[in-house]
Amino acid sequence: MVDSTGVNKIALSIPRFYKEQLNTRLIPQDIGDAFQNFVPELFKCDYPDLHSFFSKGKDGCIDHSCTMDKSLTVFECKYIGKDEFVDAKKEWKSVASKLEKHLVDSCGPTKGQAQYGPWYKTNPSIRKYVFCISSVLSNQNNIDMLKQEIVDFFTILTDKHEHLKHLTGISVEVFDWNDLCSRLRQHPHLIFRWFPRTRPQGLVSIDDILLGGTFRSYLTSEKLAYYSLGQHLKTNQVPRGADIPDEENLLNQLEGSEITGLMVTGNGGIGKSRLTLEIGRLAHIKGWLVLRVQTRLKEKALEQLVESINSDTRVLLLIDYIETQRDFNELVDTLNNLNDTYLLNLRYIANCRTSFYQIVDSTSRHKRIDLAPIVQDSDLNWFKGYRLQIVRHILESSGLDVTEKHLAVCHDIPTLAVFVSYLHSVGRQTQLSELLKEADFGIWIAKRVQLSFGEKDIHRDLALFIAQFPMHFDIFSSHDQLNQTNLFDTLATDGWIEKIPADELLKVDMWVTAHDILADQIMLSYLNNIPHTIERFLDELLVQASKNGCLRSTLLTLQRLVDHPVFQSINFLKILGRHIADNAVAWCDVRDMLIRTSLLSPLETIELLSKYNDFWDGVEKDTDFQNALGWYIRGYMNQGEYEINSKTCSTLNSWLNKVLLCPIQNNFILAQGLRFNPDVVRKSALEWICLNSILFQTHYLLVAWIECKLPLDDIIIPVQQWIGKFKNISHMSFVFDAWLKAGGEKMLVQDSIISWLEVHKTNVEAQFVYQAWLNAGGEKELVQDSITDWLKVHKTNVEACFVFKAWLDTGGEKKLVQDAIKSWLEVHKIHIEASFVYPAWLDADGKKELVQDSITDWLKEHKTNVETHFVFKAWLDADGKKELVQDSIIDWLKEHKTNVEAQFVYRAWLKAGGGKKIVQDSITDWLKEHKTN
Repeated sequence: MVDSTGVNKIALSIPRFYKEQLNTRLIPQDIGDAFQNFVPELFKCDYPDLHSFFSKGKDGCIDHSCTMDKSLTVFECKYIGKDEFVDAKKEWKSVASKLEKHLVDSCGPTKGQAQYGPWYKTNPSIRKYVFCISSVLSNQNNIDMLKQEIVDFFTILTDKHEHLKHLTGISVEVFDWNDLCSRLRQHPHLIFRWFPRTRPQGLVSIDDILLGGTFRSYLTSEKLAYYSLGQHLKTNQVPRGADIPDEENLLNQLEGSEITGLMVTGNGGIGKSRLTLEIGRLAHIKGWLVLRVQTRLKEKALEQLVESINSDTRVLLLIDYIETQRDFNELVDTLNNLNDTYLLNLRYIANCRTSFYQIVDSTSRHKRIDLAPIVQDSDLNWFKGYRLQIVRHILESSGLDVTEKHLAVCHDIPTLAVFVSYLHSVGRQTQLSELLKEADFGIWIAKRVQLSFGEKDIHRDLALFIAQFPMHFDIFSSHDQLNQTNLFDTLATDGWIEKIPADELLKVDMWVTAHDILADQIMLSYLNNIPHTIERFLDELLVQASKNGCLRSTLLTLQRLVDHPVFQSINFLKILGRHIADNAVAWCDVRDMLIRTSLLSPLETIELLSKYNDFWDGVEKDTDFQNALGWYIRGYMNQGEYEINSKTCSTLNSWLNKVLLCPIQNNFILAQGLRFNPDVVRKSALEWICLNSILFQTHYLLVAWIECKLPLDDIIIPVQQWIGKFKNISHMSFVFDAWLKAGGEKMLVQDSIISWLEVHKTNVEAQFVYQAWLNAGGEKELVQDSITDWLKVHKTNVEACFVFKAWLDTGGEKKLVQDAIKSWLEVHKIHIEASFVYPAWLDADGKKELVQDSITDWLKEHKTNVETHFVFKAWLDADGKKELVQDSIIDWLKEHKTNVEAQFVYRAWLKAGGGKKIVQDSITDWLKEHKTN
């Protein structure tokens, strides 16, 4: 583990360069060639233009070379199996004899040995010679002796041959394996790439992607060039007001400490995985350590990763398909805790289907990147156009003449375009023609498979079977009665399913569908033909899956499809409940999925948790369950999301009480539970706060405590400690805001606010600090200059209205905000938020002329809104012309004359000398309602 200074307490042990230790994918037939390939990767940072020569035996004793400062540096690499000085010396002697033999002629290299030509060149001339060996020299004296022998050789050579005088004084370096290991520790991604056993379990280097199979090769630029967001943005203007960053800007968002991860969402086949990978590749080029997360990554593996890096190492984890990740929330919590505790730079990019995002949207410190947003038509058309251009790019890259039929069959889904390109590239033109006629992938695939089975109808078997992938073939050896082995063989032979070889995590060979969208198409094409018996099909599918040990895969398939119209009337709560009751043992393995599944609404999941007590026994101990429960409680508190009822409340309270008896790793459940039932959670929350006062995540619980109006005196010391630890991070604004709004002592946060503003005064979230400080009666001088700078950047942001109001309400100098308000009104004068600006400006004796025309326009839109009474009152109190608001007041009173707020309109109107007849009848009606007020 690294300490807070970034110094490794445990150094990563690097194996020797032996065949059994190396990544088998990186070893050519000869291990010597592997070592020659390894060296340039290690020296690439120091020699970015390093050029390699892999012509075995014909390299002129130069394996790699680089021109720098008009001189040439050359490398010679030798794999040596024994750690003996005599063996290293022997390898050098072999090199020296070749140089002596082929450089003696002043006219040039010996006949047929032109590769020695660089040694003759004087511009650029070779000025540095690096001799790298894979063996270990036992001491420094051995290294010095070998180095001196090489130096002496070049001295004698240049003394003996006038035509080699330019080599006089050539610099020599010798690197044995220990020296190379010292360099390797500066580049941990190379350690993980070349020596798989050093990797924390569950992580794979980005440049060691084993894609195998046809469709996964789409993820390699070597197979198919990537059409980037950046390319599309150059020729397609972003809709006004939309924020669509390119790949580089997406990566830049992970540079700061405020965001730990990006979540890419969208429908199947839309390009989520490719975008994730391309941002990872960009990060790799920029020097990040980029690793792919396999199916599960535990806290121990992350701690092992941390032990191998320095505090300034930027690490990016790529997580493909959050749906398949067990413990995703626990993974993110661990990343956040490691970052906060050791000041590290651990980041992630993950992706999931749009339908699944609601399950993980509460994950802290992330930003969503939606490739298929539900937005205004102009934005939607932009993304649709981007997907269409990707499809065109894929088809054109494969040499196809793109027709309307090609585009129609692809449905703006890039993965389907890849498949069309594949059929074309391998010469399966007949099948491609059939597909273009069919225009439905699912039906076409089913027909193709059917051809292998003659008259026997396999459509139902195929749909049942394909839904259970990924799986391992052992399933069939133990379930011969399923009689699906032939189906397996046919799908494998035709390339619909592909084998992923076993690794240290999977242990066994796994079989996966060529792409999940192809499996989805097969399922949907069959289900569309049986609309009235889908529930019967699902029962059969779940029974098969539970027998085969494929429930997890099957539920993932159903989650991908749950938003499709064929499932609209399906009651998954009833179906899942029935199968849990029938076979609880088999279903226990997927409890973690059932807790957060898009097959059920939040209310349905809570209902499921109220049943089958034995099935759920002990689940409260799992961190992922605790986080999920917090998510459901948060939804319950948001009355617009769930229907509030006593049964739901009782279930949530029951589970909350169980969780409070267990160890809690993440305070999300405590923060939400505190808002839900402060009497029950208060004690546990305070214990957490006091024990974890300098953890980053504690501020969520501090804010919850403050917002629940619990005693501030109980948390003064933890607040001070947390502020002291995290005084300059952006999230501090939430603590300042909550503390000041609750009436907390200003002096406790004043110095911290001064320090914080030095770093964040123009951040958009600084608005909350300005408002809270001013509304709490803080000295205006403390924030005056910062507000001035903030307004230069954000004066037309809609939220700026709250800064204007806070400044003016506390008697701030009008001149500071006048020009900003003028600019703001040009954009937002009829927006509802302008109702905060007009009264604030008028009540501060601001010039009526600045807002008069804007108020006129605003009243056309909002004259009958209940809140409009603030604008009426402010205008009249400022001696504004009564005619400007008279008609609007008449209309307003028709709807709100007996509202309690109407009293302010009556007073202001009469005080301004307005006609009594306009309000007389309304006042009479108002008094009937409020005469005893």
